[in-house]
Amino acid sequence: MITTDREDLMVTFKSLRDHGASKSDLSRHVDLGGSLLPQFNRLGYNYRLTDIQGALGTAQMKNAAKIIAARIARAERYHQLLREEEWLQIPECPEGYIHSYQSYVGLLKLSKKTSMQEILLLNRKRNEMMERLGAAGIAIRQGTHAVHMLGYYREKYHLKPEDCVNSFIAEQLSITLPLYAQMSDEEQDFVVQEIKKCAESLAY
Repeated sequence: MITTDREDLMVTFKSLRDHGASKSDLSRHVDLGGSLLPQFNRLGYNYRLTDIQGALGTAQMKNAAKIIAARIARAERYHQLLREEEWLQIPECPEGYIHSYQSYVGLLKLSKKTSMQEILLLNRKRNEMMERLGAAGIAIRQGTHAVHMLGYYREKYHLKPEDCVNSFIAEQLSITLPLYAQMSDEEQDFVVQEIKKCAESLAY
């Protein structure tokens, strides 16, 4: 969703979401001469919401503040429970900003002398940790992709991991912990307990 108070941007965004059409479906129905198809003078996309998606989104917006507040509270609790874990870099939010915590993504810490060998070693440990946590019933996920390592871009542009090393590190070492507005203290304590057990057994 995009919000703006600029008329020119609104017109552009509405066009982009509708294949780049020069006029909207609504104007085609109500304006004189609307039976003619619009011009397409820019490359656009099919980003129009269905009625059901629009209705669901509108209803969710009424609850957005409550949902975000609950997610922030859960994230803050993760901060408190995990801040002493030296192997894990927890997410940070710059002062003056608000993080909605759509996801709670941590990063396995590297030494100051980062090497590809260390990245790959920690990646194997991260993957083993995720496998163990999954077996314990915890929905754990990799945090992100490195776009330059996705097959299409890697092959088309002949890219290597070290071409965008920070993105590669984020892909190889990120871990997303379960976080949702209805999460209980007991559920969160269980996640943290199991993560700490894994970290000990894998000798991070």
